[in-house]
Amino acid sequence: MHIKSMLLVTSLFFCTSSFTAEKVPSLLTPTSQTDNIEHARAININLAHLEELAVLPGIGKKKAQAIIDYRTKHGNFFDLASLSQVKGIGQGIIGKLEGKVTF
Repeated sequence: MHIKSMLLVTSLFFCTSSFTAEKVPSLLTPTSQTDNIEHARAININLAHLEELAVLPGIGKKKAQAIIDYRTKHGNFFDLASLSQVKGIGQGIIGKLEGKVTF
């Protein structure tokens, strides 16, 4: 009877271990930069540096610099609509930024 108990425990251990091992790699799989943005905290438009702004969807380095220049000259942004004052940022980009930026 003791051997049967040990076999049962061993079987359960290996079943549980293989189940867990199958799940772990999917948690460790690298994600793309875009996926990271979707799951990361929102970026504060009024505090972010060029590199932080540049990874936002539809922004890139050129528009990121335009945001910084506008912010320096005119002050902080208060909402998504105020971003449309920056040259090159229209409703399409503003729609992509929804939920990804704060003010």
